[in-house]
Amino acid sequence: AEIDGLEVRAGLREDGSLALPEPLLAMFTAPASPDAVEPPDAESAEEPERASDADPPEPLDFSLPFEVHIARVQETTVYFEDRSVDPPFEASFDLNLRVSRLGQPDTPARVEAQLRSPELVDSIEFSALVRNGAQGVDASFDAFARGLRLAGTERYLAPLGLAPEALELEFAAQGTLELAAREAEPHIADGFLAIANVAWQVDGVEAAALDRFEVQVRALSRKGLELGRVDLAGVRGRALRGEDGGVRVGGMRLVAVPASEPVPEEP
Repeated sequence: AEIDGLEVRAGLREDGSLALPEPLLAMFTAPASPDAVEPPDAESAEEPERASDADPPEPLDFSLPFEVHIARVQETTVYFEDRSVDPPFEASFDLNLRVSRLGQPDTPARVEAQLRSPELVDSIEFSALVRNGAQGVDASFDAFARGLRLAGTERYLAPLGLAPEALELEFAAQGTLELAAREAEPHIADGFLAIANVAWQVDGVEAAALDRFEVQVRALSRKGLELGRVDLAGVRGRALRGEDGGVRVGGMRLVAVPASEPVPEEP
């Protein structure tokens, strides 16, 4: 499957409501089906069959119920306009996406995505390799953002107590996920999730970094998730206090949060 040269216009109206093309808007505001069957009341409802405690738990299955040989989204542009702020905010986003061999047993799937915006970022790139089967899943990813610009986002950051100051930001990270069903207990899987080589740079200078974050998945089943040990290594950051007394962190200055307007009381 391939989509090439698609253009989508979306945004927020003055009242903050979502503005989308009619086909997409219908997906988010689809009315309830008139043929929907009402659930039976408590008196007429029959008690569902309960599995016997002696029945063995159903094994986990990490395989996908579908396959994608190859799918591409190329040169797709989303035009976004937010009229709920003053002055209105406008930005465009160019997206390229490629997915191949997804859901094919014992064959690693590859996902590649790139996002660009003339107003906000030179490039955000994401790539992942995923190998999954009935017994488990093994995935790794790389993410990178270059030329991230916060100019024009002041109206969104101010309520968080932040004011952008950096000219350009960069971000990078890698990750790994491994889960495998136990041989003796195939209804339970264990493994780990690791995120490594995280870096946040402000105008070419390291502002924050993390060498490795790892969390142990002690037990994953249909009943829930149990986590184990959490390890952190190589955590570091940089903060500056300027001559004006203001604190700068990660390319942003900490500022007072604007007071919210009082809600008028009803007469």
